[in-house]
Amino acid sequence: MNIFHDIYGYIFIFHIIMVYNFKIIIEFFSFFNLLFKIIIGDMWNIIIYNDFKQLCFRDLIDITLANFPLL
Repeated sequence: MNIFHDIYGYIFIFHIIMVYNFKIIIEFFSFFNLLFKIIIGDMWNIIIYNDFKQLCFRDLIDITLANFPLL
């Protein structure tokens, strides 16, 4: 049980780190930054493309979880 608890703890900590640092990671990799901007611009151009600079990935997760609670 301790092994599984440690594994889930590491997964949870890694999830927290990825969620709060995703904007920095995306801006660090310029190719993924461009790809992500193209995807967001094509999908939600009218909604959030103008405010993409101020929008964090954590907000996108909140929007996705609010719209798709079963996922």
